[in-house]
Amino acid sequence: KDMTYSFTYVAKHREILLCLIFGIFPLLLAMPVLSMLVVFSEQVWNVGETGLGMLMATVGIGGITGSLVVARMGDHSRRTWWMFLAAMIFGTLLAGFSISPSFYLALVLLLGAHMFSNISQTLNNTLVQLLAHNEVRGRMSSLVMLSMGLTPLGVLPIALAAERYGITNTIFVGCLILLSIVLALYFFSPTLRVLDAKLAARQGIPVRD
Repeated sequence: KDMTYSFTYVAKHREILLCLIFGIFPLLLAMPVLSMLVVFSEQVWNVGETGLGMLMATVGIGGITGSLVVARMGDHSRRTWWMFLAAMIFGTLLAGFSISPSFYLALVLLLGAHMFSNISQTLNNTLVQLLAHNEVRGRMSSLVMLSMGLTPLGVLPIALAAERYGITNTIFVGCLILLSIVLALYFFSPTLRVLDAKLAARQGIPVRD
């Protein structure tokens, strides 16, 4: 009964539903890339185990940096706008990473990609919590974790496509699809476009850049 209520609550609150849907797409691309880093290190740049370790460390540093950036932003009134922007930058940098001819340039691009991925996801989770009523915030956290748990399923189609078309082409096309989805959600979802103003009015704070 409690589980049914959680899904019913989300279905009745369009803003939360759209935020949860939005949060899934960057994860569907970010998680497969993490699983494919070994392929990049061995087949694209031929940097072996040391290169793979550097790639993994770069991902971690990018994630931590993104968290610090969000913490520095504080109680910002344009969270939705920054969530969209960060997701767009993430997709762009990851596309550049996938076709980078240089390993060290790829490290910089990967650092930036995961920094902005973390910014987008953190703001997305924050929006879900702000939109939910007090009595269901724990359940909303569970749904966020559930969506994160489903994202490794994206590894299978990415792996199959990479085997047939190559890892660089697959990730690059995946980034283009992500950018298209983010743009579509922004331009065709007035609910998300006015979300910042709605939350600012609820919290009694002015909308600022």
